[in-house]
Amino acid sequence: ERLRKEQCAIRLAGFQPQEVADFRELFLNSLENSEDMSYPTFSHMISGITHLGKALSQELEKLFHETCTPRQEADFPDFLLLMKTLLDKDFGNLREKSKKRLAKGRR
Repeated sequence: ERLRKEQCAIRLAGFQPQEVADFRELFLNSLENSEDMSYPTFSHMISGITHLGKALSQELEKLFHETCTPRQEADFPDFLLLMKTLLDKDFGNLREKSKKRLAKGRR
């Protein structure tokens, strides 16, 4: 069931295999002794890429819970769909800021 959900999320998000691998690494490195990611952990991860003021924090929390309902945490497929949504919306100028961050990490 989990594998099927992941394959479906990958197909829906349209990410390339390397992007999926990069997102999996980001997801796994952000977990705190769990298989799934809590909203505070997700928010902290995103705030490391782009500043979250009150309005963006509220929007991020809403998107997180809409994606993860009825559960309270994001599994990897949920995480992929959340990242796709954030990138499509260019949430907090995330596309540009994440490119700069990746470029710094590759130096």
